[in-house]
Amino acid sequence: EYIAGTCPTNPGSYPHILTLDLDGASDIKARVYMGSNRTYTIVGADAATNAKVAIGAALAGGMNEGTNEWIDSGAVTSTMQRFYGMSITYDGLAYTNTEEWAMFRQQRQSNCWYLVSPPVDLGVSNNLNSTLGRQLARGLAPGTNASDADGLYFMSSTGGWTSYWLSNVDTNWYDATNGLANATLTAGMGAWVRRKAGAAATSNAVFAGRTFTNTPALAFSTNAGGWRIFGWPYARSKWHYNGGTNNLPALTNTPLDRLGFWQAGARGGATANPLMPTNHGDQIWIYDDNYWKKIYWLINIGNTNYDGRWWDDRLGRFGNFSLEAGRAYYYHATTNFNWTPTND
Repeated sequence: EYIAGTCPTNPGSYPHILTLDLDGASDIKARVYMGSNRTYTIVGADAATNAKVAIGAALAGGMNEGTNEWIDSGAVTSTMQRFYGMSITYDGLAYTNTEEWAMFRQQRQSNCWYLVSPPVDLGVSNNLNSTLGRQLARGLAPGTNASDADGLYFMSSTGGWTSYWLSNVDTNWYDATNGLANATLTAGMGAWVRRKAGAAATSNAVFAGRTFTNTPALAFSTNAGGWRIFGWPYARSKWHYNGGTNNLPALTNTPLDRLGFWQAGARGGATANPLMPTNHGDQIWIYDDNYWKKIYWLINIGNTNYDGRWWDDRLGRFGNFSLEAGRAYYYHATTNFNWTPTND
């Protein structure tokens, strides 16, 4: 508190970012809370694992603590993602706030489908007609009805679909009956985004807000015998590395599933056929460039060298893939279980 110039008896008095969002076409604006008579530095990094360094101009606090605004000019056009924090130096001492905020840019090209999830924690503002809805609408083209507007598609816990479209009258989301949408997209949920051929106000979606942490952990419930969409919201990618090279299995150093599925999920048989998913074990399908680009499934053939490892169905070898912030994935389960991923 001494370094930051804030009040130790007030729990709301500490250096932190209050809001972060797009400002204009390419800038990111942060509204920050500052202590009195201190100079603050916004620090940032373009990768979640990189050390943050000072960016932009420093912010000078006034005689009394309060709020201030800071602009990261051109951030949206210069990087796909950026992670922000606050740093203060005073009287030979330094303090950096560990609370992290971030900006993510996602492409929205015409005539494309995208599987997405919220990469930032918007708290109670995760409704389609609140902050989340406005961020999801970026990079999309509104229309007069569901047939000509860009849309969103949510999957229910039973595998059913609900569709929403973006209005060009008030830029709000509407459901299939043309009623104002009242739907949430929380951490770990995924959705389809359908980009049609209409003209969009911006070329990309921009999400900005506080990054997700392990508290609270996400809980993903599967749909036995069917498909579910799940999203990866954490800033740091979750990797499953294949220890082999080329097509060699490398049985001794290819790890068991690092994603946390197989201990509870049902693994698959000895043969794989993408057209008959029930013959597999649990699967992850990755959609990119308007087609199913990758299919991974868990092995269970009664051989301890193979069982519990992910198999790349396209390449015919052990899988090597990652779950990335803001992206969503199709998952097929053969039994119900709860999956609690961690941000490591």
